[in-house]
Amino acid sequence: MSNWWESSPVAEEKTDATPAANWWDEHPTEGDQGAPKKQNTSLIGDIGTGLKRGALQIPGIATGLGDIVSAPLAVASGVRKPISKAADWLGKKTGLQFGKWADEATAEYSPEMQQAIAHVDEAQGFFPALKAAVEKPRSIANLVAESLPSTLVGGVAARGAMGAVMGAERLAATRLAAAAGDKAAKASLLKAGSIAGGIGEGAVTAGQQMEQTDESVDPLRAAGSAIGSGIGTGIIGTAGGRLATKLGLPDVDTAFAAGTLGDGVKDGATTAAKIGNTAKRMAVGGVQEGVFEEMPQSAQEQVWQNVANGKPWDEGIGEAMAQGLIAGTAMGAGVNTLPRGTAAEPQ
Repeated sequence: MSNWWESSPVAEEKTDATPAANWWDEHPTEGDQGAPKKQNTSLIGDIGTGLKRGALQIPGIATGLGDIVSAPLAVASGVRKPISKAADWLGKKTGLQFGKWADEATAEYSPEMQQAIAHVDEAQGFFPALKAAVEKPRSIANLVAESLPSTLVGGVAARGAMGAVMGAERLAATRLAAAAGDKAAKASLLKAGSIAGGIGEGAVTAGQQMEQTDESVDPLRAAGSAIGSGIGTGIIGTAGGRLATKLGLPDVDTAFAAGTLGDGVKDGATTAAKIGNTAKRMAVGGVQEGVFEEMPQSAQEQVWQNVANGKPWDEGIGEAMAQGLIAGTAMGAGVNTLPRGTAAEPQ
């Protein structure tokens, strides 16, 4: 795991000789000129910054996927990561430098959040990383916040993959039957949703891995490692989605793909029963998403990243597993707090 302070540099102050990089720099608000970037003063503000950083990193997923496809061209031309370089050039011309803004946004974190992230980043190994996160729970909120935008992108991709998995006509008919209460149709929808969810997760992972791989790495090696990482994540995600369905729980990616977000076990007739069932859903859903999906996904993704960058295969695996477990448990429990919905509605 890279050091937080090295991977998240604070934006440098601009001098008169340095041109503004974007519209916001050229049109500062009153009293802003020369002032350092404001820091958050609350956890809510830090969560907002985490969400913003996660959203600003989404274009990197797209350029990463482009670099995978263009890897043979990169070998032939000698220009590595051509899509990313083209995006960087365009960003400098237009001022839309999303990656730069994501890095600079780290300066917005409150001192408490910066200390929490640094504390967790210094931990080495699975259990020390878990212990550090528990000691600094603010870091957990940030980890989840930064992960949510890419999770949503994976869900959108999974939704789009449903047509490829089932076929457009069959998908439409199955959704209509599920909406009418046909249990077999809903089961078929969820099965296809777990496959589509794995495809969405895998695509996002592959793009992220390629984007994070050092430019000095051979393009074919980098692309191959990214593809391997994406396939591994997709397989684990599909298996996790099937497990969640068998447990009667909503899986985030499966639910996005199948259009069943909010479905779960019966809430119960009384308030006590509703609270009890929700707590049970949260506990089991957290374990399913954290232990059986995100933790092994994070482990194999780290292995592939190490292979691509020529590092020892097991470097940073413990810390990656801890982060995956924490983020997965939080999101798995969170999605199971949603009220029980009806069967998937026709689209």
